[in-house]
Amino acid sequence: FVAPSFWEPLFLNNTLDLALTYITLHWMREAPGKELTSGAACNKSWTIAGETGMPRELYAAWKAASNEDLTTFLELRAQELKDNAEGLFVMVGGDEWFQWGYGTNLAESKKHGEEVNAEVVLPESIQNSSRALDLVPAENRSALKTSIFTAAIQRAVDRKEVSPSVLEKAYVPYFLRTKDDVIQSLNAANDRSGASEGVLELVELKNSPVVIGAMGNETEDDDSAAELGWSIHSHAIQATSGASEKDMECIKKHYLEAHREHFHPKHGICIPFMYVVVRRIPRASTGQESE
Repeated sequence: FVAPSFWEPLFLNNTLDLALTYITLHWMREAPGKELTSGAACNKSWTIAGETGMPRELYAAWKAASNEDLTTFLELRAQELKDNAEGLFVMVGGDEWFQWGYGTNLAESKKHGEEVNAEVVLPESIQNSSRALDLVPAENRSALKTSIFTAAIQRAVDRKEVSPSVLEKAYVPYFLRTKDDVIQSLNAANDRSGASEGVLELVELKNSPVVIGAMGNETEDDDSAAELGWSIHSHAIQATSGASEKDMECIKKHYLEAHREHFHPKHGICIPFMYVVVRRIPRASTGQESE
């Protein structure tokens, strides 16, 4: 167990035989938020980067910040790994469909207007992949175009149970990278190292989606997957929005309702995990980074 942030040095240089991280690497050091740099008004009816309705300018800012985070992380771990030692880094993301983050309807997401870039919301790798989408019953694929967290807050706002400002401010500070994002960050870490051969070699980069909460039966009232999703995301939503405990109780009620409507426990929820394995390129004989 290491208490400090992994966005800073954790171990002495050239001392690690193996570095591991598990699923938290998609969380950001400092997310750009929901305001445009120009100060212009924009759509704020979203909570997770990449969902339908997020302005393209903001998506680009989140993507750049996320990739810079990963570049920094890789630079730091490269300093700490011994020559030829490896790092295995797992994160939520990749090129599979993410039901909590993007909704369930591919076709409808392509129909939105000027603010939404279908190539941003739906990379080709997602458009061409039906694996996760096939797990969703057909009758439930058309209704949820935004994340289930946005849908829940919107329901509470529509019923005047919480202030519209909650939805305007709420977001979850993570970014779901694609394989291309990881490669871009790895290349940047190598370029910035100053070493002619770079510092990290890519060994493997793979999508590894996991279905959770699949009961394999017709149970209608199992909320275990929903409770897991709430425990992961609710604190961020409350912290960014300033929602009160009463507000959060109302939002959770609508979240559970939406979850039961769109995610049947028989099918579960497909969460896209991605892992990258890197190997430390041997240092130059001059003793680079061996202090």
